[in-house]
Amino acid sequence: MSTTTVERTSKRMLHIKKRITKQDAWVLRKLILADGYVSKRERTFLRRVLEQGVLDDEAFEVLLEVGLPNNIHESATTKTRGS
Repeated sequence: MSTTTVERTSKRMLHIKKRITKQDAWVLRKLILADGYVSKRERTFLRRVLEQGVLDDEAFEVLLEVGLPNNIHESATTKTRGS
């Protein structure tokens, strides 16, 4: 799916609720994985969202596993859980 579509969708979600919920995360995950490939831009988007702290705990878990290398996974987990 187009990264632009994913970004627009997430912006709408954040505008409405100020947080991304588990249900929202599943929608984003479905959009990202629609083409069967996680692009570099989609990984960058995911990294940004994970680092911004706009995800509920359950949403964090849903999106954390989507195409992120292990070193980013460990870094994001430590950063979010350690805060």
